[in-house]
Amino acid sequence: MLPLYLADRNEDLVVRKVSGTEELMRHIRELGITEGSIVRIISDADGNLIIQVRESRLAISKELSRKIYV
Repeated sequence: MLPLYLADRNEDLVVRKVSGTEELMRHIRELGITEGSIVRIISDADGNLIIQVRESRLAISKELSRKIYV
C-alpha cells in the first residue's frame, strides 16, 4: 500500500485506505473517492495530480494525494 502520488501512471488503481480528519475524509468521499473505488492517474505535476474517478477527471493537490492509499 502506498500514497496515490507515488503510484504508477495510467494504471487502474484500487483505493485501499483514506486517512485524515473526518472533515477531510468526507471531502474525499464527496469527490467520489472511496475505499474499493478505481482511480487512474492521468497526469502529474510535482505531486499535484489529475485523476480519473469513474467518469470524471479531478485535479487534486499533493497534500490530498498523500491521504489516499492504493
